[in-house]
Amino acid sequence: GGSTSGGNGTPTSVEVDGYTITANGGGGDGGQGWSEGGNDSANGSYNGGGSSGSGEKLPSLCGNVSLSSGVGGLSRNGEGGGAGGVVVAGMKPSRRNDMDGEGYGAGGAEMNHLGYPGVVVVMICD
Repeated sequence: GGSTSGGNGTPTSVEVDGYTITANGGGGDGGQGWSEGGNDSANGSYNGGGSSGSGEKLPSLCGNVSLSSGVGGLSRNGEGGGAGGVVVAGMKPSRRNDMDGEGYGAGGAEMNHLGYPGVVVVMICD
């Protein structure tokens, strides 16, 4: 899941047929993650962006499921916005504040806003 101000996000895990797949949470306060959160007066990055973002593109999935990037959070009063997460088929957690990133695994803004839970999409394709 997404990180809180200064703290790392928690891992998201799923078990399928005895195999466990784990994705690490995003890094807090400019740490490594899919997108980089804003520090001080910067907005949060999105779509894998920012100098600490992974730069990875979201994969294309079979069927009718689409993945898109959530927007980064807005900076306000010298506090940075949280990094954007992932929107799955138009679904995403409700944002508590526009300073937080949008989507699953999004980061919380500075001022100790909590990050958002991650998501696992499992598809079986022909």
